[in-house]
Amino acid sequence: MNGVEDYDYLKLAEGLIGKDKTDKILHKVTTSLTEYTFSDSTFAKARIELGNAIEKASK
Repeated sequence: MNGVEDYDYLKLAEGLIGKDKTDKILHKVTTSLTEYTFSDSTFAKARIELGNAIEKASK
């Protein structure tokens, strides 16, 4: 994903599952603009978790 797609995805998540739940998932990969994981698997797991939460909320 690129930055714009990530932003749109996160705004979609906030609208469907709420800011608190979205932030909880995001905190698994980053806590600030300068502190974040370099782990590809951690990013992938967070994206999957976010996607699953979006899908569940969409039903």
